[in-house]
Amino acid sequence: MLLQDRREAIWFNAGRSPSTPRGVFFGGSLPPLRGLDAMEKLTIIGAGPAGALLAFLAGSRGYDVVVYDHSPYPGSKACGWAVPRQVERVFDLPSDAVIADINGYRVYVNGRLVREEYGKWGYIIDKPLLLKRLVSSYAELRKRHVRVIYDCSGAVSVSGVDDGYLVIAVGHSLYVQCGAGFRGDSMIYAVQRLFRVSDGVEDVIELHFDPSLVGYYWVFPRGPSVVDVGVGGFAEPKRLMGMLEFFVRRRFGVVEALSHVKGSWIYVGGARIDWLRREIPVIGEAAGFVYPLSGEGIRPSMASARAAMEVIEGGGLSSEVKRMAAWINIQKRILDKAVKASPSLRLKLLEKLPPSIFTGLGLGELRLRDLPRLAKYLPASMLSMLKHGLKGFGSTER
Repeated sequence: MLLQDRREAIWFNAGRSPSTPRGVFFGGSLPPLRGLDAMEKLTIIGAGPAGALLAFLAGSRGYDVVVYDHSPYPGSKACGWAVPRQVERVFDLPSDAVIADINGYRVYVNGRLVREEYGKWGYIIDKPLLLKRLVSSYAELRKRHVRVIYDCSGAVSVSGVDDGYLVIAVGHSLYVQCGAGFRGDSMIYAVQRLFRVSDGVEDVIELHFDPSLVGYYWVFPRGPSVVDVGVGGFAEPKRLMGMLEFFVRRRFGVVEALSHVKGSWIYVGGARIDWLRREIPVIGEAAGFVYPLSGEGIRPSMASARAAMEVIEGGGLSSEVKRMAAWINIQKRILDKAVKASPSLRLKLLEKLPPSIFTGLGLGELRLRDLPRLAKYLPASMLSMLKHGLKGFGSTER
């Protein structure tokens, strides 16, 4: 189906109309206030998905929230803007932040279609618009750089801000300061660019795999004739830029570039769920809430913000965020094995995995009952690792 821009078209919550005050809520209502009298000002360093949602959640409960961010605007980091439908477990997307519904995906290996599945997959969102609204609804945004110091072994501190309850949400920049030696198998790089194409754009996403790269290319719709094309993985930025240019020529032929090439590091070193409970909490990508196999960060980062809000108000970590952190760390171990595997083994896995297993692995949705079906595709050691990692969550299957 050809893509249509659907912003301002519908509202997700039944009975809500465009005249209703706009906001982002999860679970239909906000929990009761707790501990507000004892709280100081909440100061959040970083206005990415985690920092922006925490600012909204805290501000909507009556906290005095200040957000520091020195980027050109919230959401300026290179990103594909795609979120799966499972994001609705974290919060309800406001309608005008949704550019398009995505109704399927196709997977290619070496240019050959090996897998396709159709039905409601998720959304392409206007990430800068969403984050701007989250921050501006209740918080004060200060365009200023705040130095967050990480010793690359666990200790995190902040220089230049000492007022209020601090929360760190600075994303991958926490780890960039550790240098190339630290990046190793914990950081990938991604580049992207927008193009106008001559053919109509469908409402599906494309994932293209080249077994020589531990990573993938993506083609995401951005409008009726506009696509976001990118590539990310374990390769140097300059090489990825060349790969992107070659891929676009091969996939689309003649195109019109609509943007400069954007690039960014992404931390895929695993979730540090205990960091959400620190004296100075660390949330989002800075705490490792990114799915390593896909690089998906918006949904898990926002889930970590929701969990941090519960901790700030005296609660514990939910089973949902624990399950998500466990899956992120399972994916990290799978990624480590993929890096060491031969291109031929990676090719075999990509070609043979059934759609439901492929999706379950990528989105962190695989269940214990699915593991027997994997026996013919994965080594016994990887199956054992999956079984061990999922064992504590068998009673919560959907």
